[in-house]
Amino acid sequence: MSKSLELSAYRALVRRNPPTKYSSSKDRPSGEVLWLNAPETGNGLAILDLAKWLCAQRDGLSVLITTPDTLTSPCSRIIVDAAPSEHPNDIATFLDHWQPTVGLWLWGALQPNLILAARAKGVHLIMADADQAGFENRRDRWLPEVARDVMASFDNVLVRSEPSQARLTKLMRSS
Repeated sequence: MSKSLELSAYRALVRRNPPTKYSSSKDRPSGEVLWLNAPETGNGLAILDLAKWLCAQRDGLSVLITTPDTLTSPCSRIIVDAAPSEHPNDIATFLDHWQPTVGLWLWGALQPNLILAARAKGVHLIMADADQAGFENRRDRWLPEVARDVMASFDNVLVRSEPSQARLTKLMRSS
């Protein structure tokens, strides 16, 4: 995939900030890790229920949840950790440590560098519960090529509503 000028500019701006030096205090479990990124606040119980259900469906699966919500893991197969910043060093540390097989991104609030790096490492990416509110930040409006490049990284996109579908369709077609 060729990089757009907007994506190159975005990446250059991100690199100007120092990395947060992402570090997890938790060990990576053996076996498959499904990474569930949930940037929309207020859905903690539903996220934990989804993680429990996913673990029950597949033996040996662990679920890594990254969310701004404060959650307590109900079991050792469900891990709650912070998402890395958009700095490439933090992203590399995060992906090298967790090595997720699948990434389930909920709602929106795209982190372009993180998503593109995960895809480049072979992580299968799915967006679920995509909502128009998750695509209304300044970057998505001013740098539509970035959002379009990033959305192309997802194998599947499931939307929350018809207005959400319309917003994503508009975002994907804008130039």
